[in-house]
Amino acid sequence: MRTQKRDVKGKFCAIVAGQPEFRHGEDLRCTAKKGLRQVLKREELHIQNVMNQPVVGNWLGLGIAGIAGRLTALEKKFSEEKEKTEKELDELREEVINLQIPSEGYKLIRNRFMTNFNRHYRKKFHSWDRKIVSAGNLAVHQSDVQVDATLYTSPGPGRLQREDLDAFHALYGLHPKTVSKISE
Repeated sequence: MRTQKRDVKGKFCAIVAGQPEFRHGEDLRCTAKKGLRQVLKREELHIQNVMNQPVVGNWLGLGIAGIAGRLTALEKKFSEEKEKTEKELDELREEVINLQIPSEGYKLIRNRFMTNFNRHYRKKFHSWDRKIVSAGNLAVHQSDVQVDATLYTSPGPGRLQREDLDAFHALYGLHPKTVSKISE
């Protein structure tokens, strides 16, 4: 009986894992070749799909080959999480900016209060105080539909929920809950 030899075409990589005693240089290379021959004689070889490529090896070698696929999946997940986190961070930064804008008006109001306190109770009034009071007055009388809507929809600690919806509607032409939904 004759056996035919077939030429094997393509590119092959061998992944066989073992735990030889620690050696150096050429000695390690020879030990690895012997180990490969032993594995090919003694162990079953298995086929596993790794990163959409069929890979043949012993179980330990296939486990090592699978690390690349798992690493790629983890890198993808990390990238997605990083992108999601960066988006959330941008949203939080925007929210902080939006919170700082009303706080500037609040600072003007508080500055006006302190100036009026000095003028009425301490009888002290400086030339620049008129500008402070004027800026505070502008801030006090400026409307803010979003902040005003929260007075009706989400009372805070020590603050009662307003119930005069007709006043809000007369001023803005909308219901406070509608404004809150638009603001979200």
